[in-house]
Amino acid sequence: MSDSPDFIAGIQRGEMAADNFTIVSNLVARDPNLSYKAKGLFLNLASHKRGFEITEDLLLRQGRDSKDSIRSGLRELCAAGYVYRGERRKRPAGTKDTKGRSIGGTLGPYPYFVTDRPDEVAKILEQNEKETAGHVQGGFSDVDATRQDAAAS
Repeated sequence: MSDSPDFIAGIQRGEMAADNFTIVSNLVARDPNLSYKAKGLFLNLASHKRGFEITEDLLLRQGRDSKDSIRSGLRELCAAGYVYRGERRKRPAGTKDTKGRSIGGTLGPYPYFVTDRPDEVAKILEQNEKETAGHVQGGFSDVDATRQDAAAS
C-alpha cells in the first residue's frame, strides 16, 4: 500500500534490487583507447542516477586516486567522447557552503555529461553551440577544445 495520497489504484514501483546495479556498454569496457583507470572512472560516473551532482571533490572522497589522476582520467574520457565537460557557472547570490560561508558569485564546479554513446556528446556540443551563439565560451581544457573542433567537422 502506498503512503502517497495521490495513489488511488494500480501498481506502484518500489525499491528494487536492480536499482543497485550499473549496466555498462561493452563499447566502453572493451575500448582499447581507454586506460583501465578511465574505464573504472567511467563505471563510477555511470553508477549514479541522472541529475546526481558529481564533482572532482566527490570523486576524490570516493577513492584513493589523486586529483591529478582523476583529472587525467576525465580528460581521457573527454577525448574519447564519453564525457563532456561544460562551462563553470557563477553560483547565485546568497549561496552558502556547508560551513555557512557565502560563496555567491563564485565559480561553481564543472558540470559533466556522461554517456556510453560518444555521438551523444557531439549532439550536446551542437546544441550548446546554438544556445551560446555570439557568446564567448571559456573554461574548456585543450582536450575539450579539440573535442569541440572534432564534433564540428
